[in-house]
Amino acid sequence: MHTSSTPRTPAADAGRAGVDPETLRAETRAEYAEVATNPDGALHFHTGRPLATKLGYAASILTSPPDSAIASFAGVDSPLKAGHIR
Repeated sequence: MHTSSTPRTPAADAGRAGVDPETLRAETRAEYAEVATNPDGALHFHTGRPLATKLGYAASILTSPPDSAIASFAGVDSPLKAGHIR
């Protein structure tokens, strides 16, 4: 449990966990770049229209864009709303 009065940030937490924040940012950028350029590749997370549907995006806005425009969608949602991290 965090008891310090110093505000916590994800980068600071990553540093305390032994992860270099800059390396983490670079790896995250590389992963999303891979999704953008190769949406049909083997990924460890969901993408495209199925993910948008799963996240609750209205079907009415998902039918207009062509498949090529939505295939690399990698999600904009809050993973924390799914529950507590254990």
